[in-house]
Amino acid sequence: MPYNSWRALFEAAILEPDLSKVEERVKLAEQAIGSRICSLTGEVSREERLAMADALSVLRVLKRAEARGPRRTQVPERNLDV
Repeated sequence: MPYNSWRALFEAAILEPDLSKVEERVKLAEQAIGSRICSLTGEVSREERLAMADALSVLRVLKRAEARGPRRTQVPERNLDV
């Protein structure tokens, strides 16, 4: 799997606005990175190895955040009538 393939799946995971799809996108990105790592025979650049390690770290954080549930994104309304 070329560099751009796992990278595109990683970007789709971190940019997914639909929380119901995040888990599946993270899983696909992790699988793509794992496949790329397994297919390597020494020709991968240091830059790509570091990018994959960074991407896996970000995906782990995203999974933990997703497991805790959605963040509160709305600010409660305040009653300004005094």
